Amino acid sequence: MDYNLTRKNNRISNQSLIIDLFIWAFLILAALFILAPTIFMFTASLMPANDILKMPYRWIPKSFYWQNYWQGIRGNDGSFIYIRNILNSFIVASVVSATTVIFSALAGFGLAKYYFQGRNLVFMMIMATMMIPFEAIMIPLYLVTTKLGLQDSYAGLIAPFLLNAFGVFLMSYGL
Repeated sequence: MDYNLTRKNNRISNQSLIIDLFIWAFLILAALFILAPTIFMFTASLMPANDILKMPYRWIPKSFYWQNYWQGIRGNDGSFIYIRNILNSFIVASVVSATTVIFSALAGFGLAKYYFQGRNLVFMMIMATMMIPFEAIMIPLYLVTTKLGLQDSYAGLIAPFLLNAFGVFLMSYGL
C-alpha cells in the first residue's frame, strides 16, 4: 500500500516538474522577446551608423564607439541642447509640483475645515473640472498663453498647471 502511494506521489511530482519546466521556458522566451528591442538599441548605440544596417546583425559590436553617447549629449550642432532640455524639464516639474501641493493644500484645508454657505457647491464645481478631458482645453490654454505673451517661457508652461482638482480632492478628504 505504501509503495503505491510513493509511486503516485513520484508521478505527480514528475508531472509538476515538467509543467514547471514548460512555464519557465515560456517565461524565459517571453522575457527575451520583450528585452530584444532594448538590447538592440543598446548594442546599436555602441556601433558606427553603417554597422547597424548590416545583415546579419552583429549583436556584439566589433569595437565599442562610446563617443556616440557624447555626440548624443553634445548634439549635432554642439549646443548641448539635451542637457538644457533636462534642466528645463526639472525646473518646470519642480515648480508645478511645489505650487500644486501648496495651492491644493490651501484650498483643501479651507474646504475641509471651514463651514460656510456654498461650500459643497464650490467643492462640486472644482470636482466638475475633473470631468473635462485635457484634450478639450489644450487648444484654449495655448491660445490664452499666446495672447498673454507667455509663449516660449517657463511661465507659459507652469501657469496652466498651478492648481488641479485632484490635488484639492486629496487635500480636503485626506485630512
